[in-house]
Order: sequence, then C-alpha cells, then structure tokens
Amino acid sequence: MLRIVLLTCVNLFFYLTVMAEIVIKEYRGWKNCFVISNGHCEVIILPETGGRVMSFSLAGQNIIYENADFDGKTYQDWQNERFDPDGGRFDVGPEQAMVKKHDLTWMGPWETEIIDDYTLKITSQPDTLLGLRTTRIFRLETGNNVLHIDQSIENISNQDIKAHFWGRTLVKPDGKLYMPLRFSGYFKNGFARFLWNPNRVVTAKEKDKRITIADDILEFHAVGKVIKAGVDAFEGWMVYVHEGLVMVKEFEVSKEKDYSASDYMTGIFFSNGIFAEMEPCSPTSILPPGKVQSFRETWKLFKHSRDFSRRDIANLIENEGL
Repeated sequence: MLRIVLLTCVNLFFYLTVMAEIVIKEYRGWKNCFVISNGHCEVIILPETGGRVMSFSLAGQNIIYENADFDGKTYQDWQNERFDPDGGRFDVGPEQAMVKKHDLTWMGPWETEIIDDYTLKITSQPDTLLGLRTTRIFRLETGNNVLHIDQSIENISNQDIKAHFWGRTLVKPDGKLYMPLRFSGYFKNGFARFLWNPNRVVTAKEKDKRITIADDILEFHAVGKVIKAGVDAFEGWMVYVHEGLVMVKEFEVSKEKDYSASDYMTGIFFSNGIFAEMEPCSPTSILPPGKVQSFRETWKLFKHSRDFSRRDIANLIENEGL
C-alpha cells in the first residue's frame, strides 16, 4: 500500500491511499480479468482468451481498440466462428507459417500467477501444433505510466522451429502513428508496403496522402483504406497519438541479428479505418528443442495538451515525457 501526501495552497493536508494490488474483476463480459493499477495508469489483462491486454489507460482513458461485438467471446466461440479479436494481442511469426497453427496460443486459456502487487505472469497451454509454450510477464512500474512485457517462447517439439515475436496491438483509429526510418537499408524509401494477391512486399512508389516523411520519421494518419507497411530501422520505437493520449512502444532491436522472417522489418503498422495496429518484430531465431527465446516490449502512456508533432518525438524517447 502506498500513501501519498498532498499539500494544498492553504496548508491543508489530504491523504490519498492507493491500494496497490492486482484485482480480478469482470470486464466486458469476461469474469476473470486481471487489473494492475498504480493509481494513475491501469492495465486490464484477459488470460481467459489469448492473454490479451484489453485496456491500457491513463486517468480512465483507454487507447486500446475495443469491439463490443466480441464482448465475452471465448475460445470456443472463436472456434465456432472465426473473428479478428480486439485488444493488445501478441503473436509469433513467420506470419504465413504460424497463423495457420497458432489457435490455442492465440485465443485459448492461459494459466496465471500473481508475482507481486504490480506483476502478473501468464503461461499458455502447451501448444503442440505450434510447437511452443509461451510465457508473458506484465509489470507496471509503481510511479510511472510504464508497462514492461517480457515474453518468452519455449520449443516443446522435437525439431528446430524458426520463429520471431510479433506484437499486434490494436489501437483506436484516426490517430497519428510515428516510426523511425532508415534510408541505407533494405528499402530505398525507408519503408515498404505489403500487397496481396499475390502476397509481396514492395518499396512504396505511389504517394499516399496519409503518409508524410520528414526528419527521418514516418508519420501516418490512421484513416481510410487498408494499408500495411513496415520499416527496417534500428531505433526500436513507435509512437501513436490519439485524442490527447500518446502511447510509446519501445522494443529490443539488433543490427547484427536476422529479421528475414518478418520481411526484414523491425516494425510494422496496419490500418483499415476501423483500427490501427502497432507491430514490433523481434529478430528471427532458429530454436532447437527445449530452448527458450525472449523479447521485451515496453509501453508508455502520456497525456498531451497541445498539437503533437514529430518535434516532440525526441523528447518522448530521451526524456520519457512531454
């Protein structure tokens, strides 16, 4: 329990007691959601179906995309009629290989363990089709709006598995996404787009009015038709701004490691006018039987009270605030 003492201008003291403990409650029709809160920032995690983050909020304002049509939907519901679940999702790639067999980990029930008042560990069922068992540890910092997510996959099969971590966080539409660019890498324009029928990745040639590039930063307005694109930069961050909230994702990157399974991209974004998706990618690993691979994402949430622009990016990344 943390006691905060506030001094007013008339020298009166008020005592605000914040109970620092993980609470289990019903949320959107799911009975066993785990809530981690530090009195400022709140995270709601749903181990029951896929171990997703259903809310990442500051002062009651949630930046995660929610679809009420899916309220209370379970793994059995999803098996009966497939749908694209909402929330802060986590996956493994390569996409074409893993999406076909990730069902149990993607939407199945996860085991839970409360480590302390700010830390929750969840573990997937042994996914024999995927060949992996996955662990996620969520830790909310006590005095900051910062969530650390430590992920690990263990190869439970009897053969090598090629895999990479693939964050797939859905956020609300009509915001601005910012990502760093590298012009000396695989993509001469600094980024590339995914196209379908047939599936391919191409350096973007046509102009898209939703995208502007300046100061080695891509800015995308998350509205309109479907787009999926990515960058191969090594700064390890992406930022999303929506209705006064600024969400920063920071993640591990390495210039020496292989990103071939994610089409050489360290970060990807998707938008369809309904939601936007922030997708950090880890290096590609060849995981022998019994071996474990890890990857960390750090999420930060800030309020801003003025027009946000790329000039604020450096301050966010370096100073962790606006």
